[in-house]
Amino acid sequence: MMATNNNIQAEGTLKIIYLNASHCYAATQNVLAIAAKGNYDILMLTEPYYPARASTIKVPGWEAICGTRSALLVRGDIQHTPLLIGHPDIVATLTNNTVITCIYTSPNEPMEPPLDALLTFLQTTNTT
Repeated sequence: MMATNNNIQAEGTLKIIYLNASHCYAATQNVLAIAAKGNYDILMLTEPYYPARASTIKVPGWEAICGTRSALLVRGDIQHTPLLIGHPDIVATLTNNTVITCIYTSPNEPMEPPLDALLTFLQTTNTT
């Protein structure tokens, strides 16, 4: 486990939105605007847009958990704990005893390595 965001604990349901951004700046900006307007709590992105020579997304009011081809953005007022998975294409966080994961598998690469890493991780957690 990594750092903990100790702000407000999420209660009830979480509003989550997913997008495969295809490394597109406009798609990433559009989903951020939709998330803000729709009061979403978590954004799950595969193939997110990262600025040149960056490996993360920086958005005011959001905490980013970024892998090479996947990212979770958690609204800044939601208490959560980012989790280490052991694969660069899988990111995860824990909130309200729920693990939220985002995984990318390329259609041009074997699916087994990231899926095996995800299965191993899920088998070792005691959460929903």
